[in-house]
Amino acid sequence: MKILIDAQSLQASHHRRDDQRLCTLLSALRRRHTADFSSETGLTGEELARYHVLVVTTRYPESEKVTAEERDAVRGFVSDGGGLVLMTNHADLPGHNPHDTRAYDAELAGIFGVTIEPTFFGNRLDDVPTVLAGDVLEAEHPILKGASEDGRVSAVLTNTCASIRCEQGRRLISLSEEMVDRRTGKRAQPGQLFAHALELSATDSRGEGRVVTIADSGFIGSRWTEAPGPGLITWADNLQFIHNAIRWAGRAI
Repeated sequence: MKILIDAQSLQASHHRRDDQRLCTLLSALRRRHTADFSSETGLTGEELARYHVLVVTTRYPESEKVTAEERDAVRGFVSDGGGLVLMTNHADLPGHNPHDTRAYDAELAGIFGVTIEPTFFGNRLDDVPTVLAGDVLEAEHPILKGASEDGRVSAVLTNTCASIRCEQGRRLISLSEEMVDRRTGKRAQPGQLFAHALELSATDSRGEGRVVTIADSGFIGSRWTEAPGPGLITWADNLQFIHNAIRWAGRAI
């Protein structure tokens, strides 16, 4: 399988500075697959056509926002059967954090009927990551079930994230009740998701590809890295989860 990682997205741009941020993920992917970074001049249909899966790891800041031409290229790629793994992040936190890191991802997700809400979810206890496990996982979906027992995902750990809603497709992971939207002080509600999977069909006007939307991108960072946010890739089943998500999007499981 051939995987294209969006070079302009936040986690990838940090990796390109010192080859550290995504090195754990890249090492795992490259044992079985080809994984390349896209051109830094923007995504094009010609480049995407050479790959099975596109991985976007948060388009931010404004200078890197998704252009209309890139949206059209991604729309065409998925329409032709390609897979998209779109990893976003939290909105702004007024008075504390001015960065709305999910705004441009939301435009891309909207093409496929997925809403990335302007939320800033974290554990109700300050500076404590949240373990998503048990009933919040759709355990029998192939992404969480894996291709074998060794590939099963039982828990995912996240620091802060946005929330996802979609009327179509399937939930993968719901937000935990212990999570609080720090913008409003409200606990996570039913229907607010950490991860969602959408499989389009030949009868869908949007094409017949697969889309996975995940409300955090920082968790794919190598464990010793701290920017942007602490790397959590080797905590819980984070590495297996993102690997499974990419393989499902590319129809490898």
